[in-house]
Amino acid sequence: VIKRFKGQKDAALVELGALLELIQMKDVEDVRPLLTRLNAGETLHEVFGKEEADGAWKRKTEALKKEIENTRDKNRGLVADSVQRYRMRVYEAETKRIKYLIEAGKLPPDTELPRKPSDDNAIED
Repeated sequence: VIKRFKGQKDAALVELGALLELIQMKDVEDVRPLLTRLNAGETLHEVFGKEEADGAWKRKTEALKKEIENTRDKNRGLVADSVQRYRMRVYEAETKRIKYLIEAGKLPPDTELPRKPSDDNAIED
């Protein structure tokens, strides 16, 4: 099954998911003949019928898209949190440095301290 999708990981995942769904739907007990047909080059359309294969493909494609989107959202949030923590560390270090220089008399007492980074999204799209 996967040979047809060399280099197309998402398509292979959808094909495999659709195959598993169809096997469950049809309550196939012995998958060996089915896998032999697929290995011989037949498609899910030829083995299960166009309508059922297309339905399974569509459901698995949508599920994969949703999973990818959820992963992107999660990663975007992780990056934003990381950037915000970095900005806070820079702010704290710079504030500490300026206060030290003021106390040491190397900067005037009215030297402006850095502004605290805002908490709204750390990254702009």
